[in-house]
Amino acid sequence: MKFKKSFTLSTLLLSIFIFGQKKNEFDLSVFPKAKAGFEEKIIPIDGASNNIRIELFVSTTKAVDTCNKFTLLGNFEQKTLRDWRYNYYEFKTKGQVEGEYICPYDNNKVEKVIYAQSKIIDNYDNSPVVVYIPTGYSLEYKIWKTNDKLLSVQ
Repeated sequence: MKFKKSFTLSTLLLSIFIFGQKKNEFDLSVFPKAKAGFEEKIIPIDGASNNIRIELFVSTTKAVDTCNKFTLLGNFEQKTLRDWRYNYYEFKTKGQVEGEYICPYDNNKVEKVIYAQSKIIDNYDNSPVVVYIPTGYSLEYKIWKTNDKLLSVQ
């Protein structure tokens, strides 16, 4: 009888220990290796709440004039792993920069960080976000959270 109680208690404690652990382990080996000329970037989402949005920013540094605004041309392509249904993103660019000419062109050049148009993605399951960007470019991100409170309009 004593053995049965201790066995039941130890089984219960073991079950709590095993099933009570966080499932933050994610097998990143299922994602493809980066193609030639690309780097794999992984954004960890550990500890973030569910139902978040992530805004991705890709940038490069270029010598441009001091007065005008510039944007890196390129786009994000969402891809899905076959049989896994995990999404990953690939940013493609030829490195071209587009300018919004506000003032006359001047010969004074400065190094500026030039961003491409950002991409907002949903992340419902706290899985890491995998992004492939061209070598020599930078990836930054913002996490957007909600409080799920509905607001009334007057």
